[in-house]
Amino acid sequence: MIRLGLIGKNIKHSQSKFVYEKILKKNIDYKHYDVDNKVDLPSLDKLFSEVEGVSITAPYKKDYQSVVNIVGEVAKLGIINCIRKNGQIYEATNTDFLAVHSFLKEHLSSCDSEVIILGDGSMAEITIFSLGLLNKDFKQFSRKKTQGFSSIDLSTLTGKNALVINTCAREYTYNGPIRNGIIFWDYNYSHKNHSDRFLNSTIQYIDGMDLLRNQAIHALAFWGINY
Repeated sequence: MIRLGLIGKNIKHSQSKFVYEKILKKNIDYKHYDVDNKVDLPSLDKLFSEVEGVSITAPYKKDYQSVVNIVGEVAKLGIINCIRKNGQIYEATNTDFLAVHSFLKEHLSSCDSEVIILGDGSMAEITIFSLGLLNKDFKQFSRKKTQGFSSIDLSTLTGKNALVINTCAREYTYNGPIRNGIIFWDYNYSHKNHSDRFLNSTIQYIDGMDLLRNQAIHALAFWGINY
């Protein structure tokens, strides 16, 4: 049986096991390493004595960087979320970036207006890095930088295909005015407040489940697991 693991904090809600099993069409052994403090993070040697591939989620995406070789252009990003063992060497990539970048490359070809990023955490950094590679301008709003962040006015965005990307954790809910026809891409899946508001509106709401699935596909390829 395939053995995979996820490291993070408060990760009981994770749907990753379900997503991997749906892609692989079989059951897997999926371990949660729910760690309250980074001083308690397990070593890679311990992890890979128990699993074949490791995913990392918030808030620990930068805590294993010093003990891995980062593969490809993700090295310039400096944030990892996926680790494999190659011989005696640990290698890492960022499958969130790979999934986000593939979506943006496809979508931005038809985006004729502003891109708005909500948030300033690691997923925002990944998104900004991707937009930089694609030479696409953006505006960013966050709790730290924006007064009234949860209710900022997005009703004045211009262009037919304006894109709003919510990179915030699921505790955040956007409650402000928003123009009809905007694409609202939520990196969270099953965000009830957003789905209840947008699914029966003229807003094109994209739930984060597709991002999670694409991230999982990239992770399986990185680990060399066929499906």
